[in-house]
Amino acid sequence: MAIGAISIVYGSICAIAQTDLKRLVAYTSVSHLGFVLLGIYAGNELAMQGVVMQMIAHGLSAAGLFILVGLLAERIHTRDIGKMGGFGALAPKMGAAALILAMAGMGFPGMANFIAEMMTLLGAFQANVTWTVVATFGLITATVYTLILFQKPFHGPAAKGLSLPDLNGREIAIVSSLVVVLLWLGLFPKAVFETSGPAIAKMRELSTRHGEEHAGETQGDEGAAGGAAMAAGTLAPTATMPPASTAVVHLGGTR
Repeated sequence: MAIGAISIVYGSICAIAQTDLKRLVAYTSVSHLGFVLLGIYAGNELAMQGVVMQMIAHGLSAAGLFILVGLLAERIHTRDIGKMGGFGALAPKMGAAALILAMAGMGFPGMANFIAEMMTLLGAFQANVTWTVVATFGLITATVYTLILFQKPFHGPAAKGLSLPDLNGREIAIVSSLVVVLLWLGLFPKAVFETSGPAIAKMRELSTRHGEEHAGETQGDEGAAGGAAMAAGTLAPTATMPPASTAVVHLGGTR
């Protein structure tokens, strides 16, 4: 759980420090997958359900952001955030799509990512309070990199003479399909929980059984080792000291 919590915060901080838009999105993936590791090691059903939802939600939101970064880089031939600005006025459809996907990645209520992160944190809280508190700082840093991701490219003054084509019909269809699924899973997550529930229950049952068998084997090995030690101590020849009356003492030649 410690590695998962540290990954959440570390990935967020690294994302904030990036000047390349694609690398920024990549480091947000490190942060989001830290929730997966946190939930797996928490081990309870609530956290595991959050893990399943997180993998689905992150796959959708991160894919959408990478698509937008690729479309943007193809149009302006750079991924340097410092050279971006004012794209929201030039390409409002792209700006709207970026806002929705950025908010989804941040864990905005109503999106699948919100359900995933909240369930993972609630399940992790039952297992370890300290590392769950550390992981929650990742939610604060997520707000910072989300603002960088959206505000710098799409707000502010646009460069003079810059022409930025907006999303076409094919691109709108691709991005919209991802947004629709994110909203559907965020508002109706029961479909995922009912599908993954039996598999998670079976996995936890096998894990518990394996742990009990391993504990039994360990106790059996310790008992066998203890019995062997006792038997060896019983059967080992004992050295006898001669009686005090027969002890030979040499004192100045006197016997």
